Amino acid sequence: MGYDGLILLGLWMIGAALVVIPSGGAIDSGRALFQLYLLALAFAYLAGSWHLAGRTVGMGAWKIHLVSAGGADAPAPTFAQLTTRFLVALASLALLGAGFWTALFRSDGATWHDRASGTRLRVLD
Repeated sequence: MGYDGLILLGLWMIGAALVVIPSGGAIDSGRALFQLYLLALAFAYLAGSWHLAGRTVGMGAWKIHLVSAGGADAPAPTFAQLTTRFLVALASLALLGAGFWTALFRSDGATWHDRASGTRLRVLD
């Protein structure tokens, strides 16, 4: 999450510059539309990476791959699964990472967003 967080910061800076520079002035960061725009950038990076490569840059560094929960022959995660994963992970983060913490106490190590989306993380050989 740390590696991808740094990439997201860079994307948000570029995305903000694309809005601020043409407007010629400051943008109030508290505006809901601007926040939704930044959230959409995060979704585009994460879901796009998961869809195209099965992993983000940060996941690739740790040789982790996102797969459907059906096993080795399961199809790649669908757009609906990726969207659900993103939204439930956001809810988990908003609740101080509660959905992530539950993975420590489950025998399968699944987080809320794993279970809700029907996806799993798999370590590559």
